[in-house]
Amino acid sequence: MAVLLLIDDHPLVEVALEAALSQSPIPVKLLSASSEKAARPLLEEQPDIIVLDIGLPDSDGLEFLRRLK
Repeated sequence: MAVLLLIDDHPLVEVALEAALSQSPIPVKLLSASSEKAARPLLEEQPDIIVLDIGLPDSDGLEFLRRLK
């Protein structure tokens, strides 16, 4: 089963994406509101798909993506 990590600091976006993805065969397993909070689940779960907000409060999402690579 695929694991999706959603990293977004806006609760409305989080709820909307969860609702949209609830009809998908890919479950949302991990949610995080910041890149700092996402780092640990990334190491533990190794998600197959990441939906990343580029405007996070604690870092630039694009910089976080560069660090992930």
